[in-house]
Amino acid sequence: MPTPKDIERYQSFKGSPSELHVVDQFMLEMCKIPHLGQRLDLLLTIRELPVSMRDLEPLINQKIQATKQLQSSQKFVAVLEYILAIGNHLNEKSGKEKAKGFRLSSLTKLPLLRGKERTFTLLHALVEQIFLHEPDLAKFSQELTEFEAVPDASMKGLSAEVDVLKKELENVIQCRRLIKPKTSKATPQESQFCKELKDLIQKYEGDLSQLSKRCDEMKKLYSNILVKFGEQQDLDSQELFGWISSFLSEFRKACAEVGP
Repeated sequence: MPTPKDIERYQSFKGSPSELHVVDQFMLEMCKIPHLGQRLDLLLTIRELPVSMRDLEPLINQKIQATKQLQSSQKFVAVLEYILAIGNHLNEKSGKEKAKGFRLSSLTKLPLLRGKERTFTLLHALVEQIFLHEPDLAKFSQELTEFEAVPDASMKGLSAEVDVLKKELENVIQCRRLIKPKTSKATPQESQFCKELKDLIQKYEGDLSQLSKRCDEMKKLYSNILVKFGEQQDLDSQELFGWISSFLSEFRKACAEVGP
């Protein structure tokens, strides 16, 4: 892109363009385009916006599905009740008061708490009790298939990316107002460009509005999850989902070691 000095130099050229090298002829034409920098930025943003929206959509949908699974999984809640019962049994033996609940971060500590046998953990004890009383609960992971993999994106991050796209689209709208020529001076090419740009903006506004609604749904569902499990509202989803994903993995290992 020509610099301000380039523009000044080429615009002061009074000779025939044919006298110039082909590169200089190209630069000369570029310097004639008003708001060149803004136009190039505009074209780049228009190209990247739909790609960014397509990339975000499946990530947001996955988080929505994960929160819905967590909200509806009765077996997971039943497993948590077993953990609470075992914890209170240990509290009672050590003279401590019974707990009414526990942080989900405690799930990652179960494989680390060992008894007299160093290979036997509190997680193994949990699996034994479940196999003994309600063996069907051992399959609770089937209700939480979205937690098979470690989460790779947080809801806060996804929400921030949607906000960035909103700002980028607003910049496109502002840029269109800047470069839009007066009707009396517009060339057919400029009129066509502005019309196509207007159509694209309308389409992207619709697409982004739908994506924003899905993002709001995601945040509302996650907020309900935090309330349900007694967690702080500022807890990052990547942390919470990471605890559950890790617990599922360790639970399966313990099941294989204990056996039904």
